[in-house]
Amino acid sequence: MFCLHFKWPLGAPMLAAIYAMSMVLKMLPALGMACPPKCRCEKLLFYCDSQGFHSVPNATDKGSLGLSLRHNHITELERDQFASFSQLTWLHLDHNQISTVKEDAFQGLYKLKELILSSNKIFYLPNTTFTQLINLQNLDLSFNQLALLWPSEAADLAFTFQLPADYPSTPVLGLS
Repeated sequence: MFCLHFKWPLGAPMLAAIYAMSMVLKMLPALGMACPPKCRCEKLLFYCDSQGFHSVPNATDKGSLGLSLRHNHITELERDQFASFSQLTWLHLDHNQISTVKEDAFQGLYKLKELILSSNKIFYLPNTTFTQLINLQNLDLSFNQLALLWPSEAADLAFTFQLPADYPSTPVLGLS
């Protein structure tokens, strides 16, 4: 009987280390995308619609590119509410119960291109609400209870936004 005997150049400790590293690497995609319970997640897009949330789910991946919280029960957006979501390019918060948007609620969302806040109960927005959204292209505030936007805020808007057809155009500069 002929028997080959090879001496493996890597010892047992090295093999164990390689195996452990391969297991960690297999788990990295799962660790990088924490999908909150009751949400549907596709890569870095999070759809948490119609799930009864009263606030932004804590388990949402901070590297997410899109977050939809439509048709929930969110009533207030706190200061720095989305500060750790620096990669978001779109955020949908329509059809909630949002009446209060605190100053700097959207701080840190420098990559945000679309913000949908329609069909809420927003009646007032602080003067600096959108100043840090430097890449914003679409803002939907329709079907809220807004009385007016600050003139300085409206004059600085460099994006498309929707307001109800009966919105008063006189107190707002830059709107026609």
